Amino acid sequence: MQICRLSIALLISTIDVGFSLLRGRPDEAAATQTLKASRSAATATLAEQALAATGSLGKAVAKSLVAKVAQAQPSNTQALAAPTQTHQKVDVGFSQFEKNLTDRLDATVKQASTGARWTKSMQAELSKNMTDTLKESIKSSLQPLKLNIAKTWMALPQDSQKDEYVVQLRSSFMSIFADALENAGKHLSRSLEHIDSLSKTTDEMASADLLSKAEQDIADRFLVDHCYEMNDKKTKKPSGSADHKLCMKSVVHALTHRLNDTLGLISMTMRFDSGAMSLAQKKGGSLLQNSTSQSSSKIPGMCAQGGICEVVWDGKAPHGKDGKNVCEWKKMAPGWYLDGGKAPDLCLRSYPDAVSDHFKAQGFWHSCMDLAAAWNKLPDTSKAGQFADRLDCGGQCSSENGTKPGIYVDVGANIGTCVTQMLARQDVAQVVAFEPSPANLFYMTSSITKMIQGDARVAKNLLLYPNALGSERSMHTLSEQPGNAGNTGVNTTVMGAPMKGVQVETITLDQVFMSGSKPPYIHLMKVDAQGYEVKILQGGKRLLASGAVNAMHIEVAPWWLAAQKTSSVEYLSLLHVSMFDLRPTNSPTFLSTAELTKLACDLDKNGKMVDMFALRNRVQGSLARPPLRCSAGVRV
Repeated sequence: MQICRLSIALLISTIDVGFSLLRGRPDEAAATQTLKASRSAATATLAEQALAATGSLGKAVAKSLVAKVAQAQPSNTQALAAPTQTHQKVDVGFSQFEKNLTDRLDATVKQASTGARWTKSMQAELSKNMTDTLKESIKSSLQPLKLNIAKTWMALPQDSQKDEYVVQLRSSFMSIFADALENAGKHLSRSLEHIDSLSKTTDEMASADLLSKAEQDIADRFLVDHCYEMNDKKTKKPSGSADHKLCMKSVVHALTHRLNDTLGLISMTMRFDSGAMSLAQKKGGSLLQNSTSQSSSKIPGMCAQGGICEVVWDGKAPHGKDGKNVCEWKKMAPGWYLDGGKAPDLCLRSYPDAVSDHFKAQGFWHSCMDLAAAWNKLPDTSKAGQFADRLDCGGQCSSENGTKPGIYVDVGANIGTCVTQMLARQDVAQVVAFEPSPANLFYMTSSITKMIQGDARVAKNLLLYPNALGSERSMHTLSEQPGNAGNTGVNTTVMGAPMKGVQVETITLDQVFMSGSKPPYIHLMKVDAQGYEVKILQGGKRLLASGAVNAMHIEVAPWWLAAQKTSSVEYLSLLHVSMFDLRPTNSPTFLSTAELTKLACDLDKNGKMVDMFALRNRVQGSLARPPLRCSAGVRV
């Protein structure tokens, strides 16, 4: 165990200083060239630091290992004589991204600080201070992620798998780095304007104060999350629960969040693949290839009969209304998350609203990025049971599959930021969405109607139920949150007053997806229902038991759950006993039963909200799981 920790420490330290490690047998020529500047002393120091990090190896053992590492360094003569070998480097682009970002920061700082108030020494100091701060922030934020990369890399048993892992990471990270650089450029442009304004309007400000304000402005834009209170002051919430805030992540935190999500999915797939490799090879192919490669053509899909089809939106005209309000149109920003599809135009609220305002400013909704990353990297388990390819309510079977198996299900679709994104993708076979709010439906269906006018395929690839989901089919009131009108709740006033004249019908997951002889394969389901999630899962017990749901992206909001007389423990326990492994979206590691129990119990105590990712565990022979229990020993 200690030697394993040493190896991981050595690998992660190498990642930090250059993120390139030669794997396999020692390639002396390549090693000498790569480590030329610090061959003996640097490696010995690196080993000592790694050994110190383990904390429990004896000094004699440590000295012995350090000596062996130092002795392993080849002389120049030996290196020149060594035969050339080719090894895949663990280089996923971190160093190059950091260089690109700091270069851009340096250029922007010098461009912004060219007025008479700025001396060359001030320019140099501002550039150095901000570059150092940014590097330190990136290092701190990415350290856990690099450690997880190292652990997975070492866990893969075959050289070819290690190589494939590096290729997968680098390929997936490139678009994330590109988006982060673009986002950084926008923030730097705003900083440039502000710094230039400071220079012109603060003639009496001391140079040190001017420098400090410039540094603060750049740091605020790059390193600080900005959160906005989403609670209506008149709305009561359970005692002891936390305030609900909408937080816009900083450049660095947004980057780390996306990298973590992508890493978690790739690592999960690689470990799954390596564990089943012999079986896959006997069948003539790799499970990893099946899950990540895309077919060049589309094929007709096998359909499962959908239920309650009479209520499905027909796609001919916008459905619902929001008083006399009309659309304010904004095109979705083109990006990797569209998988090459055409960016749709979205109908947004013209009055203040959290989702609409964010989309107007950014051109996307942040949670939808997580879904796009998950869709790309999830293992394909469509052959793990008797599943259909799509859901049919009349006409859907005449359409074609996407270039990846499975459908996307959106429970709580709001104004359709994620639905339209997934509909625009070429690799999504079908989207099934649920949204009860007449106002939200107006904006979403206005956007989709416009999409259908440009591409008739969209109508055949969508089933939109203008309903809420629940544990039974019945009628209920619907409330909405002031300032965040898209945030609605069934049978609760925890987020605001009931919508006047609005009654919504709940239907169940089982009624929709289990009406035929077999369910469709659901590659990814998003559930965001403001505390109604437990009742939704209770109405989908047959669907969950069937294994048709591959993965879920969920929101756990304790005080909304409490308002529905349920809890985080009950919610996560339902998924746990249904054989789903869970992790927070900002962590690449799935939680053990003990860790999940602690998280669930802590959430109910502190009221914090967390987004989580759930993946169906398909290991054959797995034992039934008991419900989660808090420390008091009482099952919730």
